Amino acid sequence: MHAWKNLGYDAETKAYLEKMYGPDDAYDMGIVFVGLLTPEHRNVKYMQDTLTDTITTQVPDSLLKHIKRSRKFRDALRKNASSLLQSSKTSGDKAWQDLQKLQDQFPMEAPSGYHEAEVFADAGRGWNWVTIDGLECQDYEGSQMQHCGASWSTMYSLRDPKGKPHVTAEIDDTSIDQLKGKQNAIVAKKYWPACEKLFNVLVKNGGRPPKFKDSMYINDKLGEEFMIHMKERNLIQVPNMNGKNIEDVQNFEDLFDENPAQWNDNDIFGAN
Repeated sequence: MHAWKNLGYDAETKAYLEKMYGPDDAYDMGIVFVGLLTPEHRNVKYMQDTLTDTITTQVPDSLLKHIKRSRKFRDALRKNASSLLQSSKTSGDKAWQDLQKLQDQFPMEAPSGYHEAEVFADAGRGWNWVTIDGLECQDYEGSQMQHCGASWSTMYSLRDPKGKPHVTAEIDDTSIDQLKGKQNAIVAKKYWPACEKLFNVLVKNGGRPPKFKDSMYINDKLGEEFMIHMKERNLIQVPNMNGKNIEDVQNFEDLFDENPAQWNDNDIFGAN
């Protein structure tokens, strides 16, 4: 019998986690949520409201995959449950950092082909953009980057010389559908030169700049700076918001003008 009571969950929340993740993984996910949620949020109502959102489920889902594919990580979670619980009582950030350290300390084994992926673009200094083929490799990428991973479009991963991923791109024939740092973050400035290398190859292959369709970059200061930076170099097409907020946009594709040369940078984005 797992020590549910020591984690501070009531019977209703325990039953909810067992329904969500099954009896084999529920207790371990209970430990995960000790690291992800503050004590007052570890209840059925908050979890039901939160876990219906696809963005907020991506981190726990990636950790669930890690639990299933690394027995050492599962064992480490159980061994460190008490210390995670203590950290969460004093600092939610500390508990989350401790959880990440465990994940880094006990990585799951990469599937066949992940580290042998084909190089798509040279990013310089021994870094490369590689193609991620196969659902298993995409799932593994998601677990390492703590985002959803899998996609119907072609996925590319920015890898350092040791093969560690830092940015994931989801690219269709004529568009960049998503560009994510760890935990779905806007790509940090230190990776922008590498993104330029990728976009240059896309422009060369496609004959024109691809449409940049990651809506998380709109109405975000760093995201909009990124889009203007790349547009000024004629590496992407960006959506014309016409003063709209992204929440008011029904069809993201409708925001694209066929003649980007007519755009005024001051009119590209909505008000912050």
